[in-house]
Amino acid sequence: VIGNMVVQSLSEKAYDSSDVSYLKIIGSYAAIALKNALEYNKMEQIAIYDSLTGFLTRGEIIKEGNKIKQEFSTNRKEFCILMLDLDDFKYINDKYGHVVGDNVMKMLANNISNHIRSSDYIGRYGGDEFLLICPNMSMENAFSLAERIRKSIEETKFYIDGDNYIN
Repeated sequence: VIGNMVVQSLSEKAYDSSDVSYLKIIGSYAAIALKNALEYNKMEQIAIYDSLTGFLTRGEIIKEGNKIKQEFSTNRKEFCILMLDLDDFKYINDKYGHVVGDNVMKMLANNISNHIRSSDYIGRYGGDEFLLICPNMSMENAFSLAERIRKSIEETKFYIDGDNYIN
């Protein structure tokens, strides 16, 4: 069921069987239109957001970066771009498998999300690379943010099953 269609009248027996037939046809077309809209929305979400991390896709983060660069160049405001690369992430996939690697990637994304502002933009640039764009941030604050993220990831135990974890 995609939805409900309700047709009412103040008059008793206002509709005959031909009216019901027309309403069924209209309902079918409306259902198809709603289903197409939902499918389009799903495809749009897939194109914009990385399914594993929930971050912007590579194309979208670059698009946002270009918009911010243009806006901030015009207004002479500062912004910073950070590239985050997870060292030896391939080792996790090779040793524990891609399911564990995906779970660790989700935990890493959550960890990174806890350190950035709602005004920042983050995207998955590559397999284990992330691009973080920070509008209205000085270079000094960007270095501090990068260090906090690095230290947090370094100190976090990413549990792969039960008591086993990866640092």
